Amino acid sequence: MKGEGQAQVIHLYKSSRRRIFFAGLTLVELTIAIAIFVIAACGIVSLFISCATFTDSAGNITRMTNVARQELEDNVRSANFATLNTYSQLPPNVPPRTSLACYVQNHPTVNDIKQVIIVVCYEEKSNRVLGEDQNLNGVLDGGEDSDGNGRLSSLCEVATYIARTE
Repeated sequence: MKGEGQAQVIHLYKSSRRRIFFAGLTLVELTIAIAIFVIAACGIVSLFISCATFTDSAGNITRMTNVARQELEDNVRSANFATLNTYSQLPPNVPPRTSLACYVQNHPTVNDIKQVIIVVCYEEKSNRVLGEDQNLNGVLDGGEDSDGNGRLSSLCEVATYIARTE
């Protein structure tokens, strides 16, 4: 046989054609990038709206807690200790769409100390009532005591103890 024992020579040829890469984006890549941007932007906008709503609610809670604190400082502390259990006077400057309730309890062991709780319920701009007083009349009506404690409850409450000073 011809060529036995001889090494075969294989020639490798490099391709003379080079690939040319174009800088830029195809229409599909651009569409995907825009879709990702729109999804991220929608998430950021909804987060911004939620933060604005929570900030408004926090401001309302602060204002209503200050209404309760003001009621406690101006009226309840100046009331007669003996008749404090029957205190039900509402201040003349309660903000609109707001109810105020006052609960007075005797201390369980000390006769000369009473606990006073001022509860403020109010309606937000979204017509959601914050607190148990759904009709905002300042009185615990049937079906309003959702936590079963026998009184109105709200996020806006101020409580203190008052001692007899006589």
